[in-house]
Amino acid sequence: MTTLIERLYPRPDPEIKFNLMTHADYEGYVNWKNWSGDGFARYDANDAAYFSGELRDIRLSGCKVLELGFGNGRFLGFARDSGADVAGTELIPEARALAQSAGIKVYSADLSDAVDLAPRQFDLVVAFDVLEHLTFDEIKKLFDQLALLLRAGSVVIARFPNGASPLGCVSQYGDHTHRSVLSASLLMQLLAGKPWRLESAGNPYRANTGGNPFRRLSLMCRHLLRDGIEAIFNRIYGLKVTLDPNVTVRITRLPD
Repeated sequence: MTTLIERLYPRPDPEIKFNLMTHADYEGYVNWKNWSGDGFARYDANDAAYFSGELRDIRLSGCKVLELGFGNGRFLGFARDSGADVAGTELIPEARALAQSAGIKVYSADLSDAVDLAPRQFDLVVAFDVLEHLTFDEIKKLFDQLALLLRAGSVVIARFPNGASPLGCVSQYGDHTHRSVLSASLLMQLLAGKPWRLESAGNPYRANTGGNPFRRLSLMCRHLLRDGIEAIFNRIYGLKVTLDPNVTVRITRLPD
């Protein structure tokens, strides 16, 4: 007989599947993002400055890199040009086809083919604006797969809408394909008992290169103001949170 507790809190399906959404959920997504076939894997000076900032102490030359949800391929292009051996995953068929035509290895979203091919093969995994598209169960299953693919000491860098900041609502609720509201602490709660350690969590690197000098000055002033508000907020409430719309975390794969 099913108890009241079991009816209120049914046990999750043990067979967690990736991508509960269908391709139809992403219909028109490429156009909405303004991605173009001609622009695949191309990046500008600001992109390069941002990626270099987020990976500031990681040497890409000779590094085996996996990008989850590579989208328009900007990071893949940057990493490959920096000497990395790159591969990726992506749900959108158009983006997958573009990557394959560019000679980039594309794995399935659940990474089962990568695990079967060569476990412990990657040095670095990046996921820019990806984890929020997954459910909590999918995130846990994803990191289980990554634990099989990464060597001890390897790093995962992930950026996602900042659920610990009211400004995160702008990013989180601006896309109907987002499924989970995350923060650094919540993510590590999901990974409790797993071979992962949070190294850092903070505002994404602020690249401010090129363009109009007045625009650069305006961005600098805006960042200073935001940092001041953040410092006051944390001091008043005794917290240690970041307030940018997005947060970047760095997580290390621990030895078994």
